[in-house]
Amino acid sequence: MDNIRAAWDWAVTQARIIEIARGLNGLSRFFMLVGPFQEGEMLIGQAVNCVRALIEDVDRMAPDERILLSKLCVEQARFLNGQGKHAQAIAAAQTAIGWTLATGETSQVDCLQADAYLQWGEALGYRGEAESARAKLEQSLSLARAATLLRVEAGALRTLGMISYNLGDYAGAKVYCDQSFCISRKMGDRWGEGRVLGSLGNIALNQGDYIQAKTYYEQVLQIYREIGDRTTESTALANLAITLYYKGEYAEARAFQDQAIRVSREIGNRRIEGFVLTSLGNASAEQGDYASAETYLGQALSISRETGNQRLEVHVLNSLGLLFTCQGNHANAKTCFEQSLHISREIGERQGEGFVLSSLCLLCHQQSNDQ
Repeated sequence: MDNIRAAWDWAVTQARIIEIARGLNGLSRFFMLVGPFQEGEMLIGQAVNCVRALIEDVDRMAPDERILLSKLCVEQARFLNGQGKHAQAIAAAQTAIGWTLATGETSQVDCLQADAYLQWGEALGYRGEAESARAKLEQSLSLARAATLLRVEAGALRTLGMISYNLGDYAGAKVYCDQSFCISRKMGDRWGEGRVLGSLGNIALNQGDYIQAKTYYEQVLQIYREIGDRTTESTALANLAITLYYKGEYAEARAFQDQAIRVSREIGNRRIEGFVLTSLGNASAEQGDYASAETYLGQALSISRETGNQRLEVHVLNSLGLLFTCQGNHANAKTCFEQSLHISREIGERQGEGFVLSSLCLLCHQQSNDQ
């Protein structure tokens, strides 16, 4: 890695377009698989800044220079999304699209724009802006199909499935996921297969089919350990922990949670870290350890607000409300539930809205009993 870092540094400071272009895909793929995301983003960000600084007039850039800068920005957006920096990811994706407009290289432009719209759509999805996300993903899908970009097409379908899932449309989500899975299987893309299996696991989990969800997540974990993708390994570990938690297998769930939090912190995946901290808080509350639960959930709430992940914030606030309800702190519980309900309705998070309405019913019932 020292040699690779030195070579990359030399290439970007000298604005060696050919060498940077050769090294970009491998460098990006490596850091996306094993992390840390922060270093991947830093190295690619240096390339963006150095190449721009060494080119006096951006409007006079040659097509291959514009193409390279667009590619760098797409990869930068990918790492920013991984860290939960969704506003910055959107800005990077927009910049990538802007730099492609005057290149005249139609095939490469379509490819880059399809990938940039995919990153833009993913960022909006994580922020809870479902309809805006869907529009960008549809643009990505259209470009990908026109240019036969199977990897991007599979990614757009998978993310559209995620949007449908977040809106409570599990049947629609499964249709998108099945289409994405078929494309990944056709390509022999194990990474893509694993991502879709994870989404299918989420659908099964939220329909109460814990045995099927556990089967999906175990398959995902096996795939990503085989190919060395620590990013998605952390997600699979977290989802397995949630499934076991719902089954009441707390000791085994805690073991997976501990692994997930360790891996997510090592690779810098803030989104998964917040998700795991929420599950740790829920598990601690279930076992009567309210002090630990409040600590975990407080950390998760901070991450959700730092990263602008409103979907996560909805679920953390609901969990905090349930914790306060268990402690008899009705005023704080009501405040958390109302905040969660407001955000869920604002962003169209139907699943979260359903959870918090059920929680409010529980609070009202407990208040009635106390009176």
